[in-house]
Amino acid sequence: MRLVNWKDEYSVGIKTIDDEHRELIETINRLHEELDSPDRKRTVPGFFKRLMVEIKTHFAHEEEFMREHDYKGYIAHKQDHDLLLDELSDIMEAFQRSVEVDSVDLSMRLDGWFFRHFHHYDTQLHQALGPD
Repeated sequence: MRLVNWKDEYSVGIKTIDDEHRELIETINRLHEELDSPDRKRTVPGFFKRLMVEIKTHFAHEEEFMREHDYKGYIAHKQDHDLLLDELSDIMEAFQRSVEVDSVDLSMRLDGWFFRHFHHYDTQLHQALGPD
């Protein structure tokens, strides 16, 4: 079962950023599937690491784009990127410490993590710099 589905309303109108968002959604969905696997304590840490690398790469691209375009909301957007990375690290650590994994809770945290940022900060980025 998919946790997150891409919707056209998620588009920020910047192809490279939209493509990376789609890839992140796919990784989150694969992670969600692995959370239901009986072998999850062994396989999920690798998915977390992959997700972290993809997110850091995406954030770097997005931040470079904002700097190149002198985006006024850059500082707040970057601060939220940093907060999201801290939250993801906390989620990863909680998973590694837990004996019993609540995959529903973990999925909800990932879903909330992604969409809180997307709906607020990335929507503002699109309104300011995306094509009409």
